Amino acid sequence: MFETVVKALNKLNQPELFQRYYSRLEKVVDNLGWVGYGAEDDARYLLEEVLNWSENEENQ
Repeated sequence: MFETVVKALNKLNQPELFQRYYSRLEKVVDNLGWVGYGAEDDARYLLEEVLNWSENEENQ
């Protein structure tokens, strides 16, 4: 579900909207440590990958 939300925000191509929800998404990632091996790492990677993409788009 987390991946679906992050990808949907990414598809909208509105970095300001992504930034608006970033802190909430980060809290979700922080709470994934108990879920299982690698869940938190995978979610953090996905979130940072999209964040890096949106920052690169803003700089162009």
